[in-house]
Amino acid sequence: MRYSKERELIYEALWASKEHPTADYLYNMLKAAHPSLSMGTVYRNLGVLVKSGKVAQLRMPDGPDRYDADLRPHYHAVCKVCGSVIDVFSEYSTELDAIIKKIEPDSSSYCLTLHRLCGECQKHC
Repeated sequence: MRYSKERELIYEALWASKEHPTADYLYNMLKAAHPSLSMGTVYRNLGVLVKSGKVAQLRMPDGPDRYDADLRPHYHAVCKVCGSVIDVFSEYSTELDAIIKKIEPDSSSYCLTLHRLCGECQKHC
């Protein structure tokens, strides 16, 4: 993979964010400081980062994909009210890995997403 200033910029923004941003969010966040950045560049470089294994792509069934630079084994929770994506670092279940492998032996990975209220939404309920 060749070095790209834009790709490095996008990766650094992803690593600094715990928001699990969308491509649109990254574009809007970076555009002011980097006016030559295009939406196509963001999507293209996210694709390269995902393909190279430096970034995880979280496919959201009810919205745009999110991206995560933290590749440590963990789960994600989606807030049922505001839609924010939260990292869930608990004991990683190798037993669950084995169950998934039995159900779907040809799969190379899976994404488990929990649904709950985030801390902010819990305060308002």
